[in-house]
This record gives sequence, structure tokens and C-alpha cells, in this order.
Amino acid sequence: MSTISSRDKPSLAGLMRAVAMASILASSLFCGTEVALADPFVPPSGLPVPASGKVWFVGLDANGFYDATFANIPTATPDVTFSASAIGFTTYGPGKAYPWWTTPTPGDVTNSGDAGHLNTISGFLTSLGEAYKITYAPGILGNHALLDPFFVGTFIEITGKLNLVTGEKVGFAHDDGVGFALNGIDYSYLLNNHNASGVVETITYTGPDGLINFDLVYSEVRSLPGYLEMHVSEPNAIWLLTIGLLAVAMITRRRLHELSARHLPSTQF
Repeated sequence: MSTISSRDKPSLAGLMRAVAMASILASSLFCGTEVALADPFVPPSGLPVPASGKVWFVGLDANGFYDATFANIPTATPDVTFSASAIGFTTYGPGKAYPWWTTPTPGDVTNSGDAGHLNTISGFLTSLGEAYKITYAPGILGNHALLDPFFVGTFIEITGKLNLVTGEKVGFAHDDGVGFALNGIDYSYLLNNHNASGVVETITYTGPDGLINFDLVYSEVRSLPGYLEMHVSEPNAIWLLTIGLLAVAMITRRRLHELSARHLPSTQF
């Protein structure tokens, strides 16, 4: 029986190297998915459909708090309503996301230095270009303060939909606190909803795949800065890589079959 010639061996080795490299790449990408949620250079994840937001200006307790819980959603008519294409708001100024990543300047922290207009509800909602159709209740203007320390804070509820698969992670960067639910299941016990100072947190979705309803609450209390950003891990890249690996495996199998057939002696009858 004929054997595979030395001329063909590099082809086989190359195919096997390709499979090995693809496997390594798949492993590294999968392991890196959660880390990417805290990457300071990834913008807030876009939503499949616009979300709806409600804003209330709320009185703070004696310690300057108003926790971000579903039980604390005010029953009064909202002071502001809006739509959003993504969850990304900050007092740090237009385009200045991820303020926890670097040490802010005193002007940023006190909001009295280089950009006094940032301590406004309109400045907060439009800071990263995510909110639109902003409507104010009678007597409320866009320059209404986001926070009057220890007296009046801001409570926001945002509802919408996310495309999720089971095991996918949803991450939040926030200051001062968040609560979060998916299809009515409250994940808030995994998050800091009381005076969180510059944190990045994740929850892992464990329900069925599909378009999932979310409910997010946020509070800005005690002191500035304030920010809220939501990120969703990207499983699509992993699925595409998986498809690529299957394609490599099929090509490898076909190539091996061709090489074997080429060097097998013909059967004589």
C-alpha cells in the first residue's frame, strides 16, 4: 500500500496547526468575555429596542441616602421621562465615560470647577448621547440639579429588553447604587444598591434564551460624581468562532480523505 509522501506531510501539519490555533483562540476569547465587561474602552452596549426611563427627584434621609431598590420606586408622576438607545449616563461631561478608571480632578468630583452645568438632569442624560425624547413635567427644567447633597437626590427607573442567552453576563458601572431584574426575577441581591462609590459589578443570566425584559433602578445620592453604565457580554463572537472551528474540522476531514484516497492503490477486478 502506498504511503503519504513527504510532499504532502506539511499540508497535514499545517491543517493540524490551524485546528490547534483556533482552539487556543476560542479558549482565550471565552475566558476573556467577563473581563471585557470592565474594559474602560468599551462603550455601553446598544439595546435591541429603545428603553423607557423615568426620573424622580427624591428627598434623602438624614444620612443623605435613598437606596436603589424596587420597593423605593416612587408612586408619584415622574418629573422627567426619556427614551434611551443604551444605558450610559455620567456627570463627567460629554463623552467622558468610565470615570472610575482614572483619578478624577477636584473639579470633576465637586462639580464646581470646570463644568458646573454637569450637575443637571439634562447634562446627565445626554452626556454620552444615549437619551432622547426627554420630557419634563410642568415646573421642571433641564437645568434642575441632579443632586442637592444631603437634601434632594435623583431616582431613575429604566425598562427595556435585552437579547440574552443563558450564562451571559450583564455588567454595571455605577455610583451610587443599582437594582436590576430580568423577566421579573430580581438580581439586586448581587449588586450594591446603597451608596456604592465607583463600582463595576456583573450578574449572570440563567433564564431561557431570547428577548428578555429588564428593569433597572438607579439612585444618585449624598455627593457627586454620578454615573450609570450597562454592558452586555458578546456571545456572538464565541458562536462565530465555534462555527469557524467546525468549518476547519470539516475541511481537515475532507483533506485527509483526499490525501488518503490519492495514495491508496486502485482496486483491480
